[in-house]
Amino acid sequence: MSEIIAEQKWTWYLLKNNTLDPSIDDFKQKSVVTSFLGANMQKWLLQNDFQTINNPPQDNKKLLFFLLSGRVDAILANNQVMNGLIQESGHQEKIRSVLNRNKPLGVYFAKQFIHDNPAFLPRFNKEVIRCRK
Repeated sequence: MSEIIAEQKWTWYLLKNNTLDPSIDDFKQKSVVTSFLGANMQKWLLQNDFQTINNPPQDNKKLLFFLLSGRVDAILANNQVMNGLIQESGHQEKIRSVLNRNKPLGVYFAKQFIHDNPAFLPRFNKEVIRCRK
């Protein structure tokens, strides 16, 4: 993995009147959750035996709609993206969030590529650091 390109926090979003607590072990058994189709978060939910819906939404706007309409108990999303959508939609007073995990974004390069191009990753990382400043 390269240097961190951007910060990302996988965050649970629930309606404020929902008493479920994602930090409690029985959350998996008591809640129906989702992320958007194709997201790493959706794959993680399935791998970790969460109760997910059969047809996850295709983007973050629909993901927020699923939460607001009560189709799911909680959604798992990138905090930066979802916080922006919640603010844009004017639903800040209806939703609460709980941090799931910190998952900074980086670029993964194939081991063979790095082996064949040993100077690439250090140069790439130097540029990432420069750009982040």
